[in-house]
Amino acid sequence: MWHARQRPLAGASGAARCAACRGCLQTDCPVVWFYSQHAGAGCAAGFRQLQRRRSSAAGVLRRAQPGLSGRRHVGTGFQVCAWCCRYRFRAIAQSSDRKGPAEPRLVGIVATSADARCQSGGDTAMMPLASLVPGLRVGVSALFDPHDTPHARTFMRALAVARNCVPGLARVQWHFLDDGANAVRGAEVARQMIDWKADLVIGHFSSDAAVSAAALYRQAGIVLLTPAATIDCLTLEHHNVFRFCPADRQLAVDLVNWLASRQWCRVHVQTDDSAHGQALCVAICEALVRAGLQRVEEPEHADVEVFAGRLAPSREHLHARRLAGSNRPMVLTDDAASPYLGCAEDQRGKTFVIGFGIPDNPENGCHASALHQTLFAAEPYTYFRESLLMLYALAELANGGLRAGQLLDALQHTTFNTPLGAVSFDRGELRGAMTCVWTPGTTGLTRVTR
Repeated sequence: MWHARQRPLAGASGAARCAACRGCLQTDCPVVWFYSQHAGAGCAAGFRQLQRRRSSAAGVLRRAQPGLSGRRHVGTGFQVCAWCCRYRFRAIAQSSDRKGPAEPRLVGIVATSADARCQSGGDTAMMPLASLVPGLRVGVSALFDPHDTPHARTFMRALAVARNCVPGLARVQWHFLDDGANAVRGAEVARQMIDWKADLVIGHFSSDAAVSAAALYRQAGIVLLTPAATIDCLTLEHHNVFRFCPADRQLAVDLVNWLASRQWCRVHVQTDDSAHGQALCVAICEALVRAGLQRVEEPEHADVEVFAGRLAPSREHLHARRLAGSNRPMVLTDDAASPYLGCAEDQRGKTFVIGFGIPDNPENGCHASALHQTLFAAEPYTYFRESLLMLYALAELANGGLRAGQLLDALQHTTFNTPLGAVSFDRGELRGAMTCVWTPGTTGLTRVTR
């Protein structure tokens, strides 16, 4: 029988810690742990394989990869919720039809109201359970694997903090699906959320996944709240999308103004192959033209290099340019605002990231940081504040007893008062959204004051 939170991994201090968020499990991490109490007893085939591979420690099922060509093992199991032990999770696992040992991958989780008894299903595909939980049906979608992006851990931590500190979320029914941060999987997730009859969906950090999902949600009358997808067309083309961060056009204008203030007039711009990076690159180039700055084709002719893209490609590009001998100032974009970017000591002051800002009001600005420090003994990374702000607004909606047909009007015309400040929207964009320029160092990110 499979239980949640039976054998968590140990952290450096010896305390039980979650592999996804690295927080103490006593803070109720939202990730689901799978551990076999009795080897193979009542387990789905895929879960049995996982137990054999990890018989002495808990493990997190890896996310579903897009384009899996087959399913050798599809299993289900009821899990005690790692948040509060009052709900159950039903998890779906699948593995590819490649030869060799089967490797289960987490596809989706449905939280339902139940007693704390653990049960297990057989080797059959799962259908979502009808929930007894009153309140909003909320879909949650993102790239959940912290091995693919450290931002996944940040989002998990925001969920853990919100679930423990925001009473309004107690009545929410959750449905978790990994969008793989890509367009194909994003559309698949949207269709599954629609079939599940979600009242509202939160997440889709990746612009690639968000763009493919937004139109499907709009047709179904489902609102999408995104804490990090910056691509302009999300709100310009879809009235059902509400963004809790600056859009590409704001990032681009603020970046170009900052470059001009430093008298870096010749700019070389590159991008990765993501929809996010390419759209932001276009916005930056348009802003350069309006500001009278020059885009140059060769980096050797530039005063500054700009790279728009996701964290991993940004990190690779930065290191490649430094290894190639480039000592020019380099500016990366929002997703790269992470300590995982790395920065050599001799490069301090030469690498910058244009990312999301924090409020000047100390009371609002420190609330999220204080919660994170209390639970995880560290400063929060980028996207934590935006995710927590979104979850506070969600709690206000849940407390109001609204359903899908009422949510759009409420979000368009309501100001939500949260511990992180007031939340209201102008055509889907968060009023007061800010940007900030950061510089990475050996101890993390430092805000650039000029």
